[in-house]
Amino acid sequence: MAYDPVTVEMFRARFPIFAEAPNPQVELILAEASARVGTTWKDTDYQPAILYLTAHLLATDASQAGDAVGVGSSAGGIASESFGGMSISYLGGGPNTNWGAVRAFYETTEYGRRFYRIMKNNFGGPVAI
Repeated sequence: MAYDPVTVEMFRARFPIFAEAPNPQVELILAEASARVGTTWKDTDYQPAILYLTAHLLATDASQAGDAVGVGSSAGGIASESFGGMSISYLGGGPNTNWGAVRAFYETTEYGRRFYRIMKNNFGGPVAI
């Protein structure tokens, strides 16, 4: 099946919040995101995955430059908390596991969280027969 490439115009239409990002930067990040999303993905997930990953990468790049784009730092939602000895546990594995580290990276933005869900839908767990 032929997959239609994602264009800068498509990206800007979906994410107007990035209107100020220069076209060359968006083009480079679109190319990076496109390389991470394979043509083995569901055809309905291909373009949205590239769009969300591009937005995530732009947001994390902007946050490192000091721009405010709403980037968080937790590895997931809070699973438990206590107050006496100050203890917080997060959902989604810790950064010491491979998927935990990957998830922690994508959990830093809403765009990354959406990309991660699409990615997990295209890479299911092991199958026992």
